[in-house]
Amino acid sequence: MIAEVGMNHGGVEELAWEMILSAHNCGADFVKLQSFVTKDFFHPDLQCFEVTKSMELSFEVQRRLFSRARGEGINLITTPFDSNSVDMVEEFNPLVYKIASMDNDNIPLIKYISKKNRPVLLSCGMAD
Repeated sequence: MIAEVGMNHGGVEELAWEMILSAHNCGADFVKLQSFVTKDFFHPDLQCFEVTKSMELSFEVQRRLFSRARGEGINLITTPFDSNSVDMVEEFNPLVYKIASMDNDNIPLIKYISKKNRPVLLSCGMAD
């Protein structure tokens, strides 16, 4: 079972950790975050920019979360939304990559992830 933390931490590192630990303690096989850089997806003038930015976890925060999870025996994974995020996540030596349903036809991203030679979970929940 994969427990989705997503952006529900609101960008707060300690809340993200509490959610990760809680999901693990409830029996989740994997706990999942989302890896993105808001400025790479939304123009700063868009209304959604500030809200999305407030829910972003910096790469440094994610590095600490992955390290803590590894130390606790927690299988933390993430959904990267672009090649820069994939490169950042690769530094954490993830067990698998999760591709979001909105990206299941994003062939450049899928090819980029496939070159990392790790298992891939491809979501189809919201695919059309």
